[in-house]
Order: sequence, then structure tokens, then C-alpha cells
Amino acid sequence: MNQIAAEAEAEQILERRRIHRRERNAKIFFWVRSVLLLAVLGGLVAYRVELQKYVSENLLTSPKPTIDSKTGAVLAGIQENAGKRDKALETLMK
Repeated sequence: MNQIAAEAEAEQILERRRIHRRERNAKIFFWVRSVLLLAVLGGLVAYRVELQKYVSENLLTSPKPTIDSKTGAVLAGIQENAGKRDKALETLMK
């Protein structure tokens, strides 16, 4: 009977230690996460001009299409035809 009681008491002591360790680790991780979050926010504030420049130059601008000489000639012809069409419409409207 004493052995069963001693084992139960030992298990309770171990369980209390586990709970205490878990709570301590939770507090430590909370503070570590808080410090990291503050560091990230501080970095964003400190480098906001550089970050804003990077975002506006790289992320917010649409990529410029690259064209070869063949496509460029075709586009020039299309623009030329559009100009002629506009002039023809203007003369018809008068």
C-alpha cells in the first residue's frame, strides 16, 4: 500500500514539474516572439524609404514587354494604318 502511494506521489511530482516546465517554456517563447516581432517592425520603420522604393520599382510596376525587330515592324505598320484611318474618319466627319 505504501509503495502504491509513493508511486502516485512521485507521478504527481513529475506531472507538476512537466506543467511548470511547459508554462515556463510558453512564457519564454511568448517573449522571444514578441522581441522578434518588435525587431521586424523596427526594421520596417527604419528602412521604410528603401522598402517603399523597392516595392514601387519592382512589385508595383508592370513588366515592359520586349519585342524583336519583326514584331516592331508589324506594330509600326499597325500604328501607321490606325493613323490613316483616323485621318479618313476626320475627313468624313467634316
